[in-house]
Amino acid sequence: GLSISIDNFDNHVGDGTATDYAGEIAVFYNGTLVATSGVITLMTDSWVNMDVLVRPDGSIVVWHDNRIRVSGTIPGWTGVAGRRFQWAARSGLGTYSFQAVDDVMVETFTGDLHEYDFSSTPAGSSLLGDASIAGGQLTLTPKLQDKNGSLVLPDLDAGAKVQSFTANFRMNTWDGTP
Repeated sequence: GLSISIDNFDNHVGDGTATDYAGEIAVFYNGTLVATSGVITLMTDSWVNMDVLVRPDGSIVVWHDNRIRVSGTIPGWTGVAGRRFQWAARSGLGTYSFQAVDDVMVETFTGDLHEYDFSSTPAGSSLLGDASIAGGQLTLTPKLQDKNGSLVLPDLDAGAKVQSFTANFRMNTWDGTP
């Protein structure tokens, strides 16, 4: 499947190398890295816009805070059938991280528009782990240690092949240290 990884933890080991995709946005398809943003600041402690566009030809563009951060082409992209959209987050062992999402809008190639303002849990979705919906936002991880949470939306196109889509949402992430 297709995943957009937003890694906001500083994984640098002190010698200028990273143990994984630290402070980066990365695009993976079937477990293979397609493109990455390079090191950027993601811990903003404010709401920022996040947009993802996938076209039928496999080209992908990811914006963070209204700037293009990742662009590339997904090799072998033919679309996927029966796909669900998921937002997930975790804080590592002994770390604090607050991660929240709001104002989600997903439009698939069929032209169907799905909007979620998180005034309640979206129908047919699954809220897992420490995730919660309150005050009009989806909180994936509260500002506590060792937490994880996710929201899985239902199949938006009733099993039809999704060849292109746009996803727009606002995100807020910060270290949450008490």
